[in-house]
Amino acid sequence: MAAFRVRCEEVLTDQTFAGWTVGRYLEHVNASDALRNAFVLPRAMGSFPMPDKAPHDMPIDELVRFWLIHGIVGSIPANRHTVVGGMHRYVESLTPVLKAAGADIRCNTRVFKVLRLEEKVEVHVNSADDKSAILTTDFVLFTIHARNALPLVADDTEPEEASALTAFKIQRARVVVHHDPALMANEHDQWGAFNYVAPDGNWPAVRPTITFYLNRLGRLSEDVPDTFVTMNPFREPSPETVVSDGYLVHPVGIGGTAGRNAISGLEKIQGQRRTWWAGSYIRSPHVHESAWASGRIAAEMLLSWCNEFSACSESKSNVEDLESLISTGSSDDERPGVEKRAVPTTFLKIKPSRLLHARRPRVI
Repeated sequence: MAAFRVRCEEVLTDQTFAGWTVGRYLEHVNASDALRNAFVLPRAMGSFPMPDKAPHDMPIDELVRFWLIHGIVGSIPANRHTVVGGMHRYVESLTPVLKAAGADIRCNTRVFKVLRLEEKVEVHVNSADDKSAILTTDFVLFTIHARNALPLVADDTEPEEASALTAFKIQRARVVVHHDPALMANEHDQWGAFNYVAPDGNWPAVRPTITFYLNRLGRLSEDVPDTFVTMNPFREPSPETVVSDGYLVHPVGIGGTAGRNAISGLEKIQGQRRTWWAGSYIRSPHVHESAWASGRIAAEMLLSWCNEFSACSESKSNVEDLESLISTGSSDDERPGVEKRAVPTTFLKIKPSRLLHARRPRVI
């Protein structure tokens, strides 16, 4: 297992393995039954960005990228960072930074159309009190999934843009928050933060399936009862233990040539018609860190565009402040709950195409 964890990195650097499945690679490395059935295949089943396929048929490159960023495989430990207080502190922590840079933050505002004109962008919105408005700006950066953004620009989209935005795949997943330990191992001391299924017999028909143990993952206090989040439950939690039961849609790894072509197609339309695109779907693996990195790349390109063409009107006065913010990863304001880490300025000097498949994030 130790040798496999290091060797599998080769699928990301050697084009020999382009388009290979997990099963084909396991045959290539002559994996033992124990390695296949107790580690690789069941853990692949618990990797949520993977497509709804049998684990043997999943793309090996997408799987290894996901495992690398979580420290499951790799020759060096994963560079892990956390936000003190949990993910609900993101907005609280970033809001003062954005406002210090001159941002106008509008909450509870639904965007229903974006019209890209020659010299401006019109954003058509409805506010929380159901009042309509047209916001005029210099550019637009879409940070939602491409398929969700497409209807917003449907009135003036072009074939190349539509083709690029529909190339990325999405997948529906059921997410249940519950208190039922029946979805965990029988031995409590074996409960991990992430728990996957190693079946004795047939593989679960629902894929991918994984249970997060929030008490351990979030280091919750002892007075909090055991709480679990199961993605695509392989068995139904007891109804009386269910806290919430819903669905979400998330990006799914394409892998191989198709994945590279999808990313290349979006690169070609970046910045066209005063429009930029960012999100985890652009980068593999499709996780929060990838969304952050893609947004950083888009911000660099956008600021470069403003400086080169003097294209920004009201926003131009804030360009220097934003550049300083992006280059240093901090501001003069204290950001509650965030571990301060300076962002290497060289991070922004790498061409965007080279960052699309970075092995692991430099900073979160």
